[in-house]
Amino acid sequence: MENLLAEFNKQRKASKGKWLMFGGEHDGFPLAIKSFDTWIQVADHKGKRDGGPMDCTVKVMNEWLTKFLGD
Repeated sequence: MENLLAEFNKQRKASKGKWLMFGGEHDGFPLAIKSFDTWIQVADHKGKRDGGPMDCTVKVMNEWLTKFLGD
């Protein structure tokens, strides 16, 4: 999980002010995230699809994503 969050945040920082389409894998299943800065508009994993809070801190975004992924 830590490596996935680190890679997502690395790409997020490199895309400040732009939409980011992130693809990864968690628990052997694909993960797709569409985000803008700290807002995760859509996260799709294991048949679940949801969006995170807008205008939140990086900590809140990471906590939401960790909860969404079930860890």
